[in-house]
Amino acid sequence: MVFALLIAVALPSHSFAASCAELFQRLQGIHPDLGTAFEEVQKLAPEVVTGQRIPRWKDFDQLDRILHSVRAGKTSAGQAGKLKELDAALHEMASSIDENASLATLRDAVKTAPRTARPSEGRYAPTEYALKRQYQHLLWELNKELPQGLKIRSVRIPYDTRKPQLLAQARQIVANQEKRFEPYFPNSGFEDRDHLKTAIRSFSDDARRLYDRLEAEQVELAMNRPEEARWWVPRVGFQNQRITGTSKGSMDPEYRDEVEAAMSGAVGAKYAALDAELKPNYGYLKPPPGEGLKQSTAADRYGKDIYIFKKARVRDRLTWTAGDSFGPVSHAGGPDMPGPESWQGFFIPWKDRALMVPDMLPSVQEERIGYIAGLVPRKGAIAPPMPPLPLEPEPPKVLYPPRPVAPPGPVLPEPIPPPMPKLPDPPVAEGLPIPGRGESLSDFRTRYKESDSYKRFQERLIKYTRKVERIDAQYRASEDYQRYEAELAEHREKLAELRDAYVTGDDYGRYREQLEQYDLKSRRAYEDYLASAEYKRYLEDHDRYLDEARAIKMAYEKSAPYKKYLEEVEKFRGSYLGVGHYQGTSLEPFYSAGQPGYMELQYWGPLGLDDVEIFEFRGQPPAEEFLRELQKRGIKIRDGRVDPAVEWTPP
Repeated sequence: MVFALLIAVALPSHSFAASCAELFQRLQGIHPDLGTAFEEVQKLAPEVVTGQRIPRWKDFDQLDRILHSVRAGKTSAGQAGKLKELDAALHEMASSIDENASLATLRDAVKTAPRTARPSEGRYAPTEYALKRQYQHLLWELNKELPQGLKIRSVRIPYDTRKPQLLAQARQIVANQEKRFEPYFPNSGFEDRDHLKTAIRSFSDDARRLYDRLEAEQVELAMNRPEEARWWVPRVGFQNQRITGTSKGSMDPEYRDEVEAAMSGAVGAKYAALDAELKPNYGYLKPPPGEGLKQSTAADRYGKDIYIFKKARVRDRLTWTAGDSFGPVSHAGGPDMPGPESWQGFFIPWKDRALMVPDMLPSVQEERIGYIAGLVPRKGAIAPPMPPLPLEPEPPKVLYPPRPVAPPGPVLPEPIPPPMPKLPDPPVAEGLPIPGRGESLSDFRTRYKESDSYKRFQERLIKYTRKVERIDAQYRASEDYQRYEAELAEHREKLAELRDAYVTGDDYGRYREQLEQYDLKSRRAYEDYLASAEYKRYLEDHDRYLDEARAIKMAYEKSAPYKKYLEEVEKFRGSYLGVGHYQGTSLEPFYSAGQPGYMELQYWGPLGLDDVEIFEFRGQPPAEEFLRELQKRGIKIRDGRVDPAVEWTPP
């Protein structure tokens, strides 16, 4: 049992008649949970306890079970008046540890390990600091249940200096975006931001109201996550696909690096080498409940849990695009452009959120859908063709060494569930009415839902659902399915053991060494590349290219055909041609035609639960540990299963 392991550090060895097995039986006799704790502590990985390895989910689960069992066993022993018997058994167990190889190994590791657990790579990997610190916190919780002489010697996890550095870098990225954005205001007919904001606000009453709401930040900065992420978020925060290795969207980190580099004006190779936690997590703009606006469903596929962030903690490292950024990247420039074609080719700083109005206004006016970019074809005056620009010089290639390949991982066939019983056919709606001439879609839907045929269909649907639930319950209670569940649990345990053996094996160790050498050689190759004469010639050629392209563009904008085009546009300036139609008006350059979707947000730098203001659930309410984490941080909780969402308190 874990108490005995700790006593060995504090007490000298004595010779007792009782064996380790006999003492285990005595502990189990005091309370079965004490026996459970003894079994679980033998499975603890010494390298995790001493902070030498990043803990996995299985490691946390083991420690949670030990802590729960110790607390339950102590409580029961106290109620039964067996605390003295428990104390005596523990003292005898301390001298019997050498009979158990697992406990002896763990004891020796704790005694000989350094008091400070340094980062495994000299610099913390993403999530490493948070997971190691959380594991040590659980050990600290266990120590609170133990007498003074039995506590585990603590391991100090040095503070991760990456986080403040990454936050500063994230703010600098957004500040750089604001500077890059400046030239596009005069090119679109406005002297600066203030003149554009004046034009947007004076465009119409709806535009003014929407602008005022955005400027006052009467919006919510949201992100969706699946319910299964509730275990991870309190421990490691919100992580992008480069760290999690999964995505509900496009799972392509290399292409995402290319997109983000183009949209932020960074050199592709330099951007790819940035810390993964500096690169953005993606979210969306959400109308607050009670605004009378329906929420876009574009982000629903990312999960039923909605996290709404504190603006004060993220606004200076926040950017956005009108629609999915994989669409606007087409405006981010190319071989025939010296930079982005327009403001659409940027990750736009939150400071310039007034530019959302032209995209949001059509849907807000027409469909009362909040914060979804519309789709309106551009018409009106056509600009004269721009003279061809010189070809942009291609940078030389970096000669990286070949990347080592990891040894094949363990494979264990998963048990197959028994066949699902045949389900009855679902009911089919009958007697659908036909929309009347000139009848709106909303009126038609209302009329249909009030019809007798729809009500009969709903009754059949309820009966069908109940029948399916009964069949499913019987199926899951069957012997075949219970046997499958047991086989599946055994399969998962065996697979976890195989994976642990895999990452601690010699083949994987050699691969890690090769990977370290590869990283070192890659860094040297890139440094040599930047210092090479070939790369310096490329920079000189590129600077000349930018000067030539800029001169051609300036001459084009001063040409007679282009001035005539501006005169044609001016004739229509200020005219309102219907909801969402900006052709020929001052807002035409700032409407992302062809970019349907929601207002995507990019949160740069580390993002955790401390940055969250509101948690909204559309599936299962928060419970147990996750609920306690939300309450500890003072995070408001909303029930999003109703529309509009309402404040929720635990029952």
